[in-house]
Amino acid sequence: MLVRLVDEIQLANMLADDSWKSETVLFSVQDLIDEVVPSVLPAIKRKGLQLLINNHLKAHDMRRGDRDALRRILLLLMQYAVTSTQLGKITLEVDQDESSEDRLTFRILDTGEGVSIHEMDNLHFPFINQTQNDRYGKADPLAFWLSDQLARKLGGHLNIKTRDGLGTRYSVHIKMLAADPEVEEEEERLLDDVCVMVDVTSAEIRNIVTRQLENWGATCITPDERLISQDYDIFLTDNPSNLTASGLLLSDDESGVREIGPGQLCVNFNMSNAMQEAVLQLIEVQLAQEEVTESPLGGDENAQLHASGYYALFVDTVPDDVKRLYTEAATSDFAALAQTAHRLKGVFAMLNLVPGKQLCETLEHLIREKDVPGIEKYISDIDSYVKSLL
Repeated sequence: MLVRLVDEIQLANMLADDSWKSETVLFSVQDLIDEVVPSVLPAIKRKGLQLLINNHLKAHDMRRGDRDALRRILLLLMQYAVTSTQLGKITLEVDQDESSEDRLTFRILDTGEGVSIHEMDNLHFPFINQTQNDRYGKADPLAFWLSDQLARKLGGHLNIKTRDGLGTRYSVHIKMLAADPEVEEEEERLLDDVCVMVDVTSAEIRNIVTRQLENWGATCITPDERLISQDYDIFLTDNPSNLTASGLLLSDDESGVREIGPGQLCVNFNMSNAMQEAVLQLIEVQLAQEEVTESPLGGDENAQLHASGYYALFVDTVPDDVKRLYTEAATSDFAALAQTAHRLKGVFAMLNLVPGKQLCETLEHLIREKDVPGIEKYISDIDSYVKSLL
């Protein structure tokens, strides 16, 4: 805290005596946001607030300007908003002004008690009045002045509007030159020809996620829009109980990407880099599963099974155990089902049949979760795998 205060006072002195110099670089606004989110996330999580990032710029938007100055502005204002908000959410919106493609507006909205008139005076005269505080400390008395001065250095300004009991809106207007067309080349879109089922209750979250996915080339559908028997490649939801098979669980407080089950990942939808990583990981897992369950696995594994000397034992016992899986699943006898799956896993492990062992491990997890649709699917996959070896 003391180090930060000293750093801010030094910056204030440089801005006051006009010795501060801007450093212009080419950068991605989305990459900058992905850097800011983890910095404010711990404070947001400990207060139980929700964070929403609405970046309306196009997917590969690149800007020329002072990246560090913009980063500092966003951090200062978002940290202030967190301190002054006890319940609700913090939202960051990013838009390109209609009047000019080189002008951007960053809006930070909170659902706090609002900023007092006395606090607003700190926009023009830092430290002149006390700031709000929460159980974790006081709001930064330099935040408004520094943000406004830096915004002015970037060709804009800071505007603050507040209403008692309803929250505050911080609007940062700046000038950031759009990259030249030859620099801003369109990359091949990651998710061309990929269909994503977006089963999300919150309209705000659904819009954020859909915009991201469509920017990457995906086609998005919702449960209401889905045609009968229409296939999709990836499943996304914000409700853990809806994640019955492979897919992504969307969260606003996850630090990035985390595996929560076989073929299941929890991801922070506010971070574009985390979303990309999660989607690509999920596609890789699904492709690997398709190779196990769909490709003819005779060749090497069949030869390996015959060479092991246990082929006769395999034929006599494994198909019966697969039938037993179907029977126990039909009667919802999860205890017996778990024992059979474990026994099958042991057979596959002994014979070094890795795909079969992995299928059984996933089945065991689904049995513990009592995920009936998932159990039925994986029993069918194991059955197909065993038949391919016989």
